[in-house]
Amino acid sequence: MLGFIKWKYLGFSKGGTPFYNYKWNNGASENEVTHLDAGMYNVTITDWKNCEQSMSIIVSKPDSIDVVRSVTDVSCFGLADGAIDIAAIGVYYAVSL
Repeated sequence: MLGFIKWKYLGFSKGGTPFYNYKWNNGASENEVTHLDAGMYNVTITDWKNCEQSMSIIVSKPDSIDVVRSVTDVSCFGLADGAIDIAAIGVYYAVSL
């Protein structure tokens, strides 16, 4: 099971001076980390003035994932107006099919 963490703004709780550098315990260096197994992840954020703040984030595994599908048949042989919609329920990250 893979997880996903992304913040538009992940910075200091009380201020901080942009621009920020991120150092994750899994080696990532961006404010976005992907393909995470369930577990605890630590990040240290350093701002432009070299001030640091650290935090931990827990990525949990969902109890179950249900797949829901909806099929619309083509209206006439040879036409391309059919569709298949698939949704994964219980997923906490982006899914592309």
